[in-house]
Amino acid sequence: MICAYEDKHVTAIFWEPRLSELYIYWDSIKKDPVTGRTAQTDFDLSAIGHLLPIINIIDVSWKPLQFRHRSVGNDIIIQMGRDVSGKVIEGDLYGFATQDVFNSLTLVAREARPYRRLAQLDWNGTEGVVLEALELPLVDDHQNVAVIIRASQITKQGSPLSQRLQYDPLP
Repeated sequence: MICAYEDKHVTAIFWEPRLSELYIYWDSIKKDPVTGRTAQTDFDLSAIGHLLPIINIIDVSWKPLQFRHRSVGNDIIIQMGRDVSGKVIEGDLYGFATQDVFNSLTLVAREARPYRRLAQLDWNGTEGVVLEALELPLVDDHQNVAVIIRASQITKQGSPLSQRLQYDPLP
């Protein structure tokens, strides 16, 4: 555990303990006193180096709104069966889910708040395969979200989710 404390409320939110750990780290970073936002300059990847295999760093451009995968962790590459580093989220990058991915990242960027995503992954006839992700905004000097840190884990659940996509804001 990175932090000296363990927040039982946070650990109850996530199935994957590493997502809890990342959220606790992000939440422990000093926030802007006016906006309450976390600056990208205060987020230290070396402090969470052991989590890098499950982390996807996404750059945000505003004119026009665009998201580009800067770097994708090795565990994600293995689980997804491909490396999307350097690719922009557009077209059919994620098949029929591309618009859902774009819309959810837009929400994180515009609201500058963290979200937990659960998504049913229906590939190759599999059932009950779920992606759990944590998406964390980091702002630039102008208080605009410039980077989204996204950590994810694919798990096999006993049964499919009740909804294909669940997207919940976090405190």
